[in-house]
Amino acid sequence: MTTFVSFESCLRPKGAPEFLAFSLKKNERVKFFNRASLWRWASVEFDPLAVSLRLNEQVFTSTHEKFAIPVAYETNVSDCLVFFEKGINEDVRSEIISYGEKNGSCIEFIGRQFLDGRQVESVNYLNMLSYIVKRRDSLTNRNLDRGLRIVRDNARTVQDAIRALNLDFADRAAALFFEMVRRGSINVPDIKTTKIYGQMRFEIRGDAHEPR
Repeated sequence: MTTFVSFESCLRPKGAPEFLAFSLKKNERVKFFNRASLWRWASVEFDPLAVSLRLNEQVFTSTHEKFAIPVAYETNVSDCLVFFEKGINEDVRSEIISYGEKNGSCIEFIGRQFLDGRQVESVNYLNMLSYIVKRRDSLTNRNLDRGLRIVRDNARTVQDAIRALNLDFADRAAALFFEMVRRGSINVPDIKTTKIYGQMRFEIRGDAHEPR
């Protein structure tokens, strides 16, 4: 039997948890059925090159059964398929890897090791997303351009940036700064290893604010 990937809604497995979130790339509420998938999705939201995001919308059909693809997206290099490794044995894993090699897809398996190694990064992304989602209607390109000019002229730490933005944007300041991070205009080098704090330094990457 030929293995293949197809579009099919993935239902919550019996006994699995359910995590609710709002995807800015999809502009809709989304669900996840394990913490690893939630965390992996959060990092994709902060990848400006990631497009065509699919969340629990596709399945991989092996020679014996179907397996959900909780996170999938495209980059300028390939299609990326992310699998939750629980329940995937070595034979199925080999089939998935073989499918990826034949179709030029990037394959990733996530589970306990992923959770152990990505906690700080994932919590940072989720915390920033919570600010952004609450104020998303005010995060226009015009405000982002204006905000970036303010930040470039007045700050090099997260605390300084938000204080400077607060003079013009009040309670939208933090959301505006974090949205610039999400869209790739601002780079926070330590975001993957250190919990966000006021004196954390950042770099300006550019002025592009096209929605991703």
